[in-house]
Amino acid sequence: MSIDGIAGASIAYSTANVLSQASLSVTKKAMDSQEQQAAQLIEQLKASVPEPPSNHKIDILV
Repeated sequence: MSIDGIAGASIAYSTANVLSQASLSVTKKAMDSQEQQAAQLIEQLKASVPEPPSNHKIDILV
């Protein structure tokens, strides 16, 4: 293998590595964003369910 071939392979590997890292970074950012949105949605759902009145009692006879 010539020096040009080795240099070309090294450049190709480095470029692929950088592209892979960038893609992974974007994916992680999107996942973090989705996680935050899901947490906000859960909090909104919890807030929309009314608390039952405390003066209600249920008697269960078994």
